[in-house]
Amino acid sequence: MPMRRAAALAAVLAACTATASAQDSAPPTLTLREAVDLALRQNERIHAAVDAIEEARLARRAAQAAFRPAFTPRILGALGNADGLSSQSYGFDLTQRFATGTEVQASVGTLSSRNQLGSFYYSDTTFSITQPILGRGPDAARRNVESAERSIDTAVDAYGAARRAIAIEVAAAFYAIVAQRQMVDVAAKAVERSAHLLAVSEAKLGIGKVSQLDVLRARQLARAAESHLLDARAVAEDVGDELRLLTGMTSRDLFVIRSDIPTPVETMVSEEAVAAARERSAVVHRARQALAAAEAGARAAQKPALPRVDFKLALTRRETGDTLRTSLGLNGFRLVPFLAVSMPVDPGAGAAADTAALDVARKQRQLRAAEMRAEIDVRRAIRNQQRLLHSLASADDSVAFAASQVDVARVRFERGLSGNLDLVSAEADLLAAQSRRSSIAAALAVATLHVKAAMGTLNLAEEFEER
Repeated sequence: MPMRRAAALAAVLAACTATASAQDSAPPTLTLREAVDLALRQNERIHAAVDAIEEARLARRAAQAAFRPAFTPRILGALGNADGLSSQSYGFDLTQRFATGTEVQASVGTLSSRNQLGSFYYSDTTFSITQPILGRGPDAARRNVESAERSIDTAVDAYGAARRAIAIEVAAAFYAIVAQRQMVDVAAKAVERSAHLLAVSEAKLGIGKVSQLDVLRARQLARAAESHLLDARAVAEDVGDELRLLTGMTSRDLFVIRSDIPTPVETMVSEEAVAAARERSAVVHRARQALAAAEAGARAAQKPALPRVDFKLALTRRETGDTLRTSLGLNGFRLVPFLAVSMPVDPGAGAAADTAALDVARKQRQLRAAEMRAEIDVRRAIRNQQRLLHSLASADDSVAFAASQVDVARVRFERGLSGNLDLVSAEADLLAAQSRRSSIAAALAVATLHVKAAMGTLNLAEEFEER
């Protein structure tokens, strides 16, 4: 008895260990939220969109560098005792520009020279403030920065569009996997039913209740069911690979999907929804930004060529000294105002204005086309969703009717009231109806996402939360 108990205990422990090992090696369950998060982190198009944003920000930083202090040292001197040598230069330039057009400059320098009386240093120190009055101003000074900021906005919009597009593609692949797994389950059940039908047909053939033709039909149904099961599994692997490609996983990454395809609520077409789509569409938003940039460029090109007038106030000092140290001092400064006037001559100014006007007209047409496209897209998406909703209701009725036909045909066959031809046909009709229903449900779930994307109401943070 003790040996039997020990053997039984060892068998239980071995079974528990095998179960735990199987659980540890089981592939993880992947939800739609997790799949979308993986794609938004690892998809190559997301990385490309992020790189485009970073490049636009670097371009803005380069444009903003014009408004940062620019320090330039100037040193040309001999090593050792250099007091007796000429053409030595020491100094620096410091410049600060502002978005208002104001420019502050500081130039400190000294140059060694030599004549018949000996060597000396000549210093030139100037602190100045320049303020444009005509010809240029804050708009001209900030034009490059504003262009870079518009590029950032465009890149951010493209990043958001890429996120929405990839999320919808992931959802389409995810729902396709769910639908295909349902079709695999249906095909597996069809294999079981066909195997049972074949066994019953062969048994009835032995007692003479059915003909050899009935057995051949049952065998053909069993083979067709097995073939359909293999096809369904192959398609399931294909859509699984598509999801791996979108999410950045490898072919070695295994996962299990356990989810139902949601049944969306019908979206009615309304003028308010169409108007919202025209306002929220990313394509329309980019077209408006392009039109605003073109109008700003046209306004700048249409401005008359005014004389450029700059007022400059300089605190300057020009002195000589026997040594480098004595040449640089704080004495002898003079306050000198300057007025600079120049008249630009641009023979192509009229052509530039005409080109800018043509660009504005082109951007206006593109904006109208984008608004029309947004309206057409949302109406088309809603019509497609409504069509799939009606198709889903029809598919549900077809599945219920096919299941009833199978039950009736099975009862008649088991009671000997008919051959297995009716049962074989009913089984095939049920399999086709269930497959069609799964495909329509997956297409409807994706169509609903397209409707929300077209209306501009697709919220990735809330859409794919687990229900």
